[in-house]
Amino acid sequence: MNWKVSTFAVLMLSLVVTREFQVGAQQPDCCRAGSEELPPVWFARIGVVEQAIVERDGVRAARAWTDVWAVAQASRRWDALLTAGDAALRIGELTGATLFGRFNARQAYRAALFRAYSQRSIDGVLCAAEAVTLMGDREMPEMALNMARKLATTSGDQEARDRVERDAKRITVRANGVP
Repeated sequence: MNWKVSTFAVLMLSLVVTREFQVGAQQPDCCRAGSEELPPVWFARIGVVEQAIVERDGVRAARAWTDVWAVAQASRRWDALLTAGDAALRIGELTGATLFGRFNARQAYRAALFRAYSQRSIDGVLCAAEAVTLMGDREMPEMALNMARKLATTSGDQEARDRVERDAKRITVRANGVP
């Protein structure tokens, strides 16, 4: 692939990733982490990982992921941590190092869960619960759902409590392996 095509692909991927993190009406609630924008370095780092994955370059993706992880932690945003976890899983699948990918993803999802809880983000806690459920975890989703219930209860918002219970039923069914 020549340098023009590679540059164009990275730019297009960066635009797509940037669009993913913009707070907009078409995004589900679980993708909204607040009004603070992610730093530009985030988009550059995740763009490198995404491009490496597209090019099936597992070594480059794995090396770049460490930067993504560091920026996600520094951003103090649960959505960045979830994205880092998702990328870790994809890199693990690409490289054949699925245990390593799952370990990094679990670490990122756990960090996202506690970050969301500390920020009192019901959406973030539910997204983290969903992420660990999709990995096949049995214990962490239950803990996350209890955290979401606590946040919803202390919010005094009946709509939030109802939403948490709806999502909890769906996540619990998935966690128990029922289709």
